[in-house]
Amino acid sequence: MFKMNFQLQILNSLLDKYEASRHYQGQALINRKVKFLFTHKNMPLYWDTDKPHLKLAIHQSVQKLEEKGIVTVNWLPFEKGNLLNDVALNLEKLNEAYLLADRIPKENKVEQLQKQIRKLESQISMKWIKDFLQTTKEESMKNKNIPSVLPQEDGERELLFNVLLGIDDLKGESILERVFSKKYLGNSKVFQKNMKRRLVTIARKFAFPQQDLDDDDIMAELGIEKTTEELLLKGTIVFKYEGQLIDYGIFPFGGIIDTNLAQQMEIVWINAKAILTIENKTNFHYLAGLGLPKNILLIYIGGFPGPRKRELLKKLHSFTLGEKISLNYYHWGDIDIGGFRIFKVIQEVIPDLKPLFMDIQTLREFGDYCEETSKAYNKQLEKLLLDENYRDFYPIIQCLVNKNIRLEQEAILVSNNLKEDLLNIIAEQERK
Repeated sequence: MFKMNFQLQILNSLLDKYEASRHYQGQALINRKVKFLFTHKNMPLYWDTDKPHLKLAIHQSVQKLEEKGIVTVNWLPFEKGNLLNDVALNLEKLNEAYLLADRIPKENKVEQLQKQIRKLESQISMKWIKDFLQTTKEESMKNKNIPSVLPQEDGERELLFNVLLGIDDLKGESILERVFSKKYLGNSKVFQKNMKRRLVTIARKFAFPQQDLDDDDIMAELGIEKTTEELLLKGTIVFKYEGQLIDYGIFPFGGIIDTNLAQQMEIVWINAKAILTIENKTNFHYLAGLGLPKNILLIYIGGFPGPRKRELLKKLHSFTLGEKISLNYYHWGDIDIGGFRIFKVIQEVIPDLKPLFMDIQTLREFGDYCEETSKAYNKQLEKLLLDENYRDFYPIIQCLVNKNIRLEQEAILVSNNLKEDLLNIIAEQERK
């Protein structure tokens, strides 16, 4: 039969209260005692009239603690020896209390954490991880506590530190999530189950504080991919891979390129006067089936482009510059926060990128297909108006805020003049 250890229960409760008190922080201005109250909530068994033997056992446990000088006992008025009110921890007997509870003092745990962080700092080169470790170290020293951003259990904390070492070890390279987990944590599933959510929280604050990325985007930026990334291409572009030429121009509705292999592929020829990146797959396939001229290269990027997709776009841009190919780059995305941010990310790789169908004229033409937005969403939009990087989009952003709307690029597919409008825009840019 299970036997209750009331002495240990009371002792651990007192030590918990002590470690959460100003006494532990060294900031106590008054000599407020650390107490365990014998209320119905704290100790329901004490008040169970059907089990008087438990009440007696609790009295005996308290008496032993009192005899050791670890606690002082207070009884309810006129109920001495019958009903306990509380016991107070003797702060001069803390060492004895920890020994009796077979418990490591929190202060010792914090000191051990400091050593772990210092050791980890010496092995890390990435600035954002160093910033996180420094902040965590300072917080733990100031509060004499293990910060909530870290796992409280030693084993879980070691896993997180191994994850950070793994991220640093990647040095910008990409790896599949389960492979990462197996390589750095010894199990292919433990990262997703135990560490992914915590890593995303840390990275969002320290690695990407100014970017509104979802969890998968953050993971991709860190180099951890759930699955391999793919791009869709439609147009006349030829790659060389392991000595063989791969001509994407033969695919009438576009072909797939694995970004894992793209680093090993060499661009050898492009016949294009315009290159258009497209945010959503539906729009890519629609344009691919419109019968556009072969010298318009379409690229479906699938939302926020991760590092490998950006690397391929960079390779493409460098090739056209090196070959002195005269063409224009466009991006077509949603008229909303995500669309603007995706545009700016691609523009960092392709500085001469131009937006397509992402202006006030398009918004007015397809106003009946706009979706209403919330106040919280509009506040996020207004933040873009304070960012110089989005200056070119200020007019359309202000319009969205004023009207509480957004427009997905799929809505424009209802147009009967989409092909004509697209070709006219490209022709006009060529004349400039």
